[in-house]
Amino acid sequence: MWSIQDDVLELLKRLQSPGAADDGAAFLKDFGTFYLTAASLVWRERRVLYPAAFRAVPERIFLPKEGRAGPVSTAGGAEPCFISSTGSLTQVQLEAVFKVLPVDVSFIGADDRVKFYSDPPHRVFPRSPQIIGRLVQNCHPPKSVATVEKILASFKDGSEDSAEFWLSMKGRFIHIEYFALRDDSGAYLGTLEVSGDATAVRALEGEKRLL
Repeated sequence: MWSIQDDVLELLKRLQSPGAADDGAAFLKDFGTFYLTAASLVWRERRVLYPAAFRAVPERIFLPKEGRAGPVSTAGGAEPCFISSTGSLTQVQLEAVFKVLPVDVSFIGADDRVKFYSDPPHRVFPRSPQIIGRLVQNCHPPKSVATVEKILASFKDGSEDSAEFWLSMKGRFIHIEYFALRDDSGAYLGTLEVSGDATAVRALEGEKRLL
């Protein structure tokens, strides 16, 4: 199914490319192939993948986990739930910060499992609560897994502290960075993924100052 999804994405990219509609016959052919392939993917998910998953995986995995996306503390949001040497934030404040940050954030623990993701309305790559606890390798298409594992391995052995990628998607310039997180002794804690739409920033020229 990963290969079918790749085919759908490739067809969609072709349909959205500049000048795609110039050749009407070719465009209609690609659109027809896209429609049938996408419909086939949806059918396979609903009729094969999901039923098999529900039979094989305990029901509790698919149900919202109490407190999974809740506060760090049980103070109810009125008291600080995040306290550090540079200040503190309540649950409401912390969630508001993540909502307006111009980037999407995901945290992968030292065990390669997804622990947290921010969910702003402008998120570039959609996420769902079901990815919490999942191996990050299983959150990427097969052709990307080798690159993901190479990045994680370099973070764990200390040879690298960051990795950077950029791509064009639906006419937007997307910037993606990975950072190794370490404690004061240098021990690996996990990886922070930061991605965002950098189209507007890339187009900036000159200066715009507060004063």
